[in-house]
Amino acid sequence: MKLGFAGSPAFAVEILNRLVLDSRHDVVRILTQPRKPAGRGRAVVDSPIGERARQLGIPYLAPSDAWARRTGVWKDLDSVVVAAYGRIIRSQHLSEPRHGWLNVHPSLLPRWRGATPVEHALLHGDAETGVSIMHVSEELDAGPVYRAVRVPLGPDDSAAELSRRLAGMGADLLVKVLDGLDEGSQPAPDPQPSEGVTYAPRLSASDARIDWTLSSDRVDRKVRAFVGRGGAYTTSGALRMKVLKASPVSGRFAPGQIAREGADLVLGCGEGGLLLESVQLNRGRGRALDIQAALNGYPSLFRAGYQFDVKL
Repeated sequence: MKLGFAGSPAFAVEILNRLVLDSRHDVVRILTQPRKPAGRGRAVVDSPIGERARQLGIPYLAPSDAWARRTGVWKDLDSVVVAAYGRIIRSQHLSEPRHGWLNVHPSLLPRWRGATPVEHALLHGDAETGVSIMHVSEELDAGPVYRAVRVPLGPDDSAAELSRRLAGMGADLLVKVLDGLDEGSQPAPDPQPSEGVTYAPRLSASDARIDWTLSSDRVDRKVRAFVGRGGAYTTSGALRMKVLKASPVSGRFAPGQIAREGADLVLGCGEGGLLLESVQLNRGRGRALDIQAALNGYPSLFRAGYQFDVKL
């Protein structure tokens, strides 16, 4: 089938690659977020999908382009695939492709409709998540579902690793749906149930700040949910420390205070503590440090009794 594609972040690249390199379908047009400043130098760069489209030689445009806003621009296509595009599709465009628009959504709809389903599944301690192939409707992530697959969540899953896994599974599931639509064998999608609807709104930098009065399990979930999103962080005056990797431990500790447990460093929580494994400071070169390197480089910070700001 002749396809369009709308996506922006790394999650979408895996899906685009599968369609272009390992399916019988032809992606001829791509819609992605505009170029924007990134990195320390604030150079203006393409989105990951824009960069991949350029490498593949597929025309790509931003939603601000007049071409993307024009009525009828998708009518020559069989379908348009959406994967973490980041914007609402204009309603007048939804009915233009022959089979409409298909969304690869990394959750078990109707749970976690919205922009950050992977992160919210981790933040809320879900036992499982998944990926759904949905027919796009005007209401946010509320369209009927063609197929879905369940994925159990483990205690070490991070948002970055889970997103990669769901992207691969979603790509495989998407191709099955597209093949079925092409052959006329794909059953009609099932409406989402009205019960169990939850929303996953966008997360800001302030959402990544750690509240040490919470239990160690909840703090650990926040750390894992922000891997790949800049990192969960804590402060002590002007000092800012990202917790990149850690694990919850039992015991009694003062919230926000460092304790030494043999060779280990534990940051106290409202219940239990967080065993630090990798951190990043807004000092020196700002690189990720394993805890031994942090101890060696900043012994005055990583000592028993050092206090971080406890609450938000």
